[in-house]
Amino acid sequence: MQCTNHLKQWALACHNYHDTLATLPSLGTGPNDRIGWTVLALPYTEQAALYQSIAAGGTAAALNGTTNYAPFGANPWDTNYRPWQTQISVLICPSDPKAKTLCDGIGRRNYLASVGDFGTYWTCGEVNPNTGGPDGPKHFRGCFSRQNGRNFAFITDGTSNTFLLGEVLCGSNTTYSSSANDVRARGDIAGKWSSDWTATMTWCLNSVNGWKDGTYGSVGFLGMTWADGCSGLSGFTSLLPPNSPSCMPGKLADQPTNNNVIITLSSYHTGGANVAMADGSVHFLSNTVNSGDVTKNMWYMGDHYGEPSIFGILGALGSAFSGESVSLP
Repeated sequence: MQCTNHLKQWALACHNYHDTLATLPSLGTGPNDRIGWTVLALPYTEQAALYQSIAAGGTAAALNGTTNYAPFGANPWDTNYRPWQTQISVLICPSDPKAKTLCDGIGRRNYLASVGDFGTYWTCGEVNPNTGGPDGPKHFRGCFSRQNGRNFAFITDGTSNTFLLGEVLCGSNTTYSSSANDVRARGDIAGKWSSDWTATMTWCLNSVNGWKDGTYGSVGFLGMTWADGCSGLSGFTSLLPPNSPSCMPGKLADQPTNNNVIITLSSYHTGGANVAMADGSVHFLSNTVNSGDVTKNMWYMGDHYGEPSIFGILGALGSAFSGESVSLP
């Protein structure tokens, strides 16, 4: 119940943001898009004072008392930045034990924004979001997009039929070093370090078996900072049912510094995970929700932008403007 209430508060915060600015928060803005939607929504979650400290910057925001930060000027992993040290209680689900352990002293989160039925990147800022490139608008078939916030008129499939937010377990990282790589724990992301960006949902579903025989590694960066606007850290994908694996299939040949990533809803609740719809309602989504054609790769819908999702009911609920009015099962 507490997790549901937390998610409801963030959904209402997004609505109040929209009422004020006629748009939802962007997934990420600021330097390299790293100031996330959670930061922008703070004034609407009884965190106005925290937001003002981020907006003001200066030496008051520095733990060492000397670094003079520009407004919204700190990287989300900056351990000297006082606002990031705050653990916002309504951003974590009480059932996730990893969410209660800070990452290098920085607060965590369990609630992410819906980017739709399409794979994304865990890094940010390398690709022009105003193009059709690997992290451009075609990657975001959901309610949230980089830099430019979307309004409710954009959600032509209906606000009661479209994901807004969802919960995802925190990974194993407790620092920003690579020390948590290959822990292979629940909440971590299975990794295949290659240029194979055509990996299918079937590959991802089977990836945990790869952990067992050492074929694949893992990374534990999910939820490690509440403020980051990077699409792979602040958004979830509607490609696999809740509590299926999250996966990092590899790198695009023309973007060797980026890893493609599938971020799957997950929780310690029995049988599924909580989601908030774009109308502000919160529901429990079952692990058994239909996810369509798992033989297709994570990028498939980028070549079919605006078309109905091939990823079943799950994909239809994740896409905001594909001519589908699919209700929650």
